Amino acid sequence: MGHVFDSSLSGNYKDTVVIYKAGEDPLVYPEDKITKTKVVSWVTAEGYPLYEEISQPVWQRSQTANKPLLAIFVDNTKADEMKYVQDIAKSLKGRVVVTYGPLPSQKSLAERWGASGNVFPTAILADWKNSNSPVMSIFNEDNEKAGFNSQTGLAFVEAALKDEYQSYLKSEPVPADQKGPLYTLVGRTVDAFVNDPSKDVFVEFYAPWCGHCKKLAPVWEELAETFEGVDHVKIAKIDATANNLPKNINVRGYPTLIFFPANNKAGVPYNGERDLPSMTKFVIEQSTKPVKIGKEDL
Repeated sequence: MGHVFDSSLSGNYKDTVVIYKAGEDPLVYPEDKITKTKVVSWVTAEGYPLYEEISQPVWQRSQTANKPLLAIFVDNTKADEMKYVQDIAKSLKGRVVVTYGPLPSQKSLAERWGASGNVFPTAILADWKNSNSPVMSIFNEDNEKAGFNSQTGLAFVEAALKDEYQSYLKSEPVPADQKGPLYTLVGRTVDAFVNDPSKDVFVEFYAPWCGHCKKLAPVWEELAETFEGVDHVKIAKIDATANNLPKNINVRGYPTLIFFPANNKAGVPYNGERDLPSMTKFVIEQSTKPVKIGKEDL
């Protein structure tokens, strides 16, 4: 990229941006005014393939350009499924970075990002929304009776970009009974439980295979028992690998511990020591009402 000769300027050079791609004519930036936002958008649209296989460099490019990334999970040996990718990429050119995840190798990625892993093709949109953590929208395999195709896929993206799409909700079965003071949450219950305006809720987001989570488990049980008699404080846990989480909850590692006071459902992350005294003190300090444990008001 650099300067391009403009004959209308009588032999002078004009500042612009040019994309050179092997085997193709140079592409010249089409506007006179050069701004970072417009140039990045143009380069993202014209300087790369219309769509390509999902990879870390593509993810990083999407983040750097603040462009939503669409991952379409398909069997790339089937022409009709790859046609869906091509059709959608053409319609979204310049607005969304379109990628595909070949199956079965990327099945686990689809599951990790929130798909059930049982229905394909499917798609997931990662929208950065000027943040370092993307908001994930998952094609709703429960509601989309026609399945994923060029039309339903494009409609999914357009609605998700407007925050008007009801994303697929991966959830374990709702527990039949709540036994004991430690609440077990699932995808279908976590949002209402956390956002109860009358409760202070402390939640552990864990992964079954996580060694730190296994070590914390008995301590977390003790914490729930400690606050069993405190009506407005609830201690809960949720397997964050088997259940979709509300879009406002960002879990980057395991375990993630977040306290959701009755008056602040954005949540307060806990980063202290994972022992009973430290976490008990934290809950008491963050509580929106006085806490009575035993005979004392704390």
